[in-house]
Formats: sequence, structure tokens, C-alpha cells
Amino acid sequence: MTCDEGGEWLALVRNLENMKPWARETLRWLAIVVCGGIALWLTIDSCHGFFTSRQGAWHDWSEWFLIVFVLGLMTAMTLPFYIVAYYCVRREYRKIFHVLGVVGAVVVCGVLMDLPFRRPVMDFFVNHTEEYPWLVFLGLPVSLLFLFGPFYAAGWFYRLCNRLAQPRAGEGLESLKPAQ
Repeated sequence: MTCDEGGEWLALVRNLENMKPWARETLRWLAIVVCGGIALWLTIDSCHGFFTSRQGAWHDWSEWFLIVFVLGLMTAMTLPFYIVAYYCVRREYRKIFHVLGVVGAVVVCGVLMDLPFRRPVMDFFVNHTEEYPWLVFLGLPVSLLFLFGPFYAAGWFYRLCNRLAQPRAGEGLESLKPAQ
């Protein structure tokens, strides 16, 4: 982080520290209600839609595999909301950065892995190798970038969120620590 970014972070933390207690508690409970409500809504809607659309055949093993797969996918989609609400209840706000890091890393990796399919960069290299044979040498690094780049970017995002979650010495973050 540069000095300006650190200064903005410090100013944001001081604004949170100087906020009136009722406003801080209101924001806390608003985050709990919103995250918990989204998680409950996704869970109930997914379960209702899935179990009411089944036409029977509960004795088949493939049906049970589908049930386990859908419930696992539903859990993976709603668990971050439950975790954020839990950390807000426990007043462990720094741990929310870890949740953000994991979810954000998955999103960054998914978006960057989908990028070569959205933009036909590799098709350009394949279609123009007869005209420009030297493009083969450029195609290899681009292919490696598209192969390994999303994982490096996801790791970078996760490390950034973990660094934001670490307490900084001397910045007056005592009010953001969990209650004892």
C-alpha cells in the first residue's frame, strides 16, 4: 500500500472509531440482518425449488447423488453469507476479510479463466501462424499466461485480503478488536 492508501484506510478507521455507538451498532445489526437474510432466502428458495420439482424416483442412486450435489452447491453458495453474519455477531470484523479473500479469489480465478473464451486471442494465434510463423513464439507465453495467470491473480487477491485483516501497530484499532 502507498502512503495515500494507508492514510485513507487510517481515516476510515478513525471515522468508525469516532462514530456514535448507536450508529455503529445499527450498522452491525444491519449487516447481520442483510447477510443472514440473504443466506436464509437462498437456502429456503433453493431447497423449495429443488425438492418440489422432483418427480419421485427417490430409490435410484443417481437421484441421491443429484441431491447431495445440489445441497453441496447450495451450501457453498450460502456459506459466505452465514459466515459474515456470524463474524458480525461475534464482532470479529477482521475475519470478514478472510471470507472476502476466499470468495474474491474464486471469483477472480473464474473470471480470468473465462476470459480467453470470451476474447478469441488464441484463435488469432492459431489462424495466423501460416502468414506469420513467428507468432508461434508469442503464442506460447500467451498460452502460459492464460493457463497460470488466473491462479496467480487469485493468490494475489487472497494475500491482499489477508494483509488487510492483519492488525497494524499504532493505528488505534482497539475498537475493531473482538469483545472480550
